[in-house]
Amino acid sequence: MLKYVQSIDEKTGLVKGIGQGNNEAVYIKLGMQKVDIKQSDIDGNWYLANKCPMKSEEVKEQEKRETRIAKIKAELEEIDKQSQRSSRAIALVAASAFCQPAMTYSIDGSNNTQTLPIDTLQTSVPVFNPEDVEKLTELEKQANELRKELQELEINTSKALQTAQENAEDLISDDKIPF
Repeated sequence: MLKYVQSIDEKTGLVKGIGQGNNEAVYIKLGMQKVDIKQSDIDGNWYLANKCPMKSEEVKEQEKRETRIAKIKAELEEIDKQSQRSSRAIALVAASAFCQPAMTYSIDGSNNTQTLPIDTLQTSVPVFNPEDVEKLTELEKQANELRKELQELEINTSKALQTAQENAEDLISDDKIPF
């Protein structure tokens, strides 16, 4: 990108005083130079395009994997929270069916009531909210898919680190290090 700059560090290519507008007459009057510059993805500073330090593709891929791994872990935590809520709702329905209080009734319609224990054989089976069961099933499916993706990402990360280590060992053993 061609921009006007006030100063250039010849050694590093770092530029300062970048003109933000399009009034070339002002920039020329101020003694600014028009040069091709690029923003570094390492430190965010602007450099001459041919001297701009940039992350390698391997580093970018590694950062991308790490970001995705963190996102998957956060999603799994949220799924765990949601599935715990659904599981609790299902458990409460089941528990309430078998923990009902004794039934009271009046034989003659008066206020004289008698209490009988509930007959669990005649109690209806608990009715689960199908939405809770469906949601729990869907959450488990999502969690399994995320776990699988996480495992693949971690394997790829491990392979990338191993390859980088092997490349470094090759450089050291072949005395290809420039210093």
